[in-house]
Amino acid sequence: MTGDALTDQTKSRCHNPLEHYERDAEIYDYFRSPHPIQADFWQRLRVAAVRYLSITKGLHVVDVGSGGGWFSRMMQSTGAIVTSVDLSMKNLQRITGDNESNGLMASASNLPIADESVDAVIASEVIEHLNNPGEAIAEFIRIVKPGGRVVITTPYKEEIKQHLCIHCNKATPANAHLHSFDENKLTLLFSRGGANEIYYRRIGNKAFIISRLSYLLRWLPFPIWSYIDTCANIVIRKPAHIIIYGIKQGT
Repeated sequence: MTGDALTDQTKSRCHNPLEHYERDAEIYDYFRSPHPIQADFWQRLRVAAVRYLSITKGLHVVDVGSGGGWFSRMMQSTGAIVTSVDLSMKNLQRITGDNESNGLMASASNLPIADESVDAVIASEVIEHLNNPGEAIAEFIRIVKPGGRVVITTPYKEEIKQHLCIHCNKATPANAHLHSFDENKLTLLFSRGGANEIYYRRIGNKAFIISRLSYLLRWLPFPIWSYIDTCANIVIRKPAHIIIYGIKQGT
């Protein structure tokens, strides 16, 4: 079943995302260390995404759906000013510590941030969870300055699986993923939202990762790893994720 069809079925049960992700943060520890093979790929994904942000010291970046704060910490290490946005206050408190001004509890589709006031937005593994991803992408583009960038990562052409909920006895999408994306769907959403320069890359060849070859080559610098991954996706067209970024039109 497609992500679009799932959305129609789940809208009535997803009317309170705040409550869902508050509970989610109580149960799931976003700060725990994943399996080493998975951790290695996530780190590669983050490096690639942050490169597309073109971060320089003093740049104001908003990390939407910050989760365990991996991107927030990585961008802060480059000298960026980071605002972490999440629906879970528990996660935000762990990310920001004593500096609560760097955290913002808000929905991706309704950010209490002024128009054209930040330099860049990143939302990693977020939009597949949202009832209306196009609305969220338009919101990201709204808050960046002309020439600013919005970077998104999400699973690529994901086959969304369903489980039977023991409480409501209805089909529930695994991992709370409501949508599946490819470059065409994402490019359309970015264009509608106001981005005029849009670029993407597919990353994380499934065979390269599942065979553990990617992990065995973890000592390789990112550019070389990226080249091998790209070649693998040419030979075996099974990318796991897609990174897309758009540059906001000037005014």
